[in-house]
Amino acid sequence: MSADDFPIGVMVGRWTITELLDGEVSRGRYRVRDGAAVGLMTVAPTQKLDHRELATRLALQMPGVVPILHIGSLATSVARLDGLVEQEPAGRPLRAALATPEQTLCVVRALCDVVMAATARGLVLRGIRPELVYVYDVCRLTAVAPRCEPFLTTSTPPSFGVVHCFDRYYMPPEVLNLHGATATSDVFSLAVLAVEAITGEHPFVGDHSMEQLMSITSGQRRPWRGDERLRGVLDRALDRDPAKRPSAAELANALS
Repeated sequence: MSADDFPIGVMVGRWTITELLDGEVSRGRYRVRDGAAVGLMTVAPTQKLDHRELATRLALQMPGVVPILHIGSLATSVARLDGLVEQEPAGRPLRAALATPEQTLCVVRALCDVVMAATARGLVLRGIRPELVYVYDVCRLTAVAPRCEPFLTTSTPPSFGVVHCFDRYYMPPEVLNLHGATATSDVFSLAVLAVEAITGEHPFVGDHSMEQLMSITSGQRRPWRGDERLRGVLDRALDRDPAKRPSAAELANALS
């Protein structure tokens, strides 16, 4: 591979790169294909953990979450990177598939069920965001592909790959501050999705990723512009203190 890294058509292991979806060429997310199988590849600077440890940490075998297909080292002429491939779910990503806030909120309620299942297993997804949620059609959740952000946030500081891969943050302050995820970290992400669907804008101020990172960690919110009946529970779900947030079940009931 050249210094430009990963041009379309290049093979990485048994996978052929077909499209750059988000981010930079050496720190982003790609669509890849192996025969009939279609996957999503995330690349980032070499991780602190070895591949076996990463695979163990990222493995999440539960309904509604896609499996990991491959993880390995990617040698280029300028650096050694780590790559992760997940199966791409059927359907389309959330933003591309749904046209109205009501439809998106329907899927957010379905995502609450996935989060509740994860919580019951003692797991935290940590990376729920529109690009990683696939749906068949109105209100039918296909699956969640949540590995991208957790994978990138294990990168050795000062490399924060997620800044380059996405233009908006959905992770809670405790994860962005590298303090570890809690049982309500996923509730925060779902609340951001819900507010964005209701109001048409991200709940935290900032026009680009670094500004938004700072506003989430400091709690700088945009004014509420949605239904007052939902304001209370969503305000709680976006609280900087994880212990003050509602459960996924309480959020689902409120959105209903």
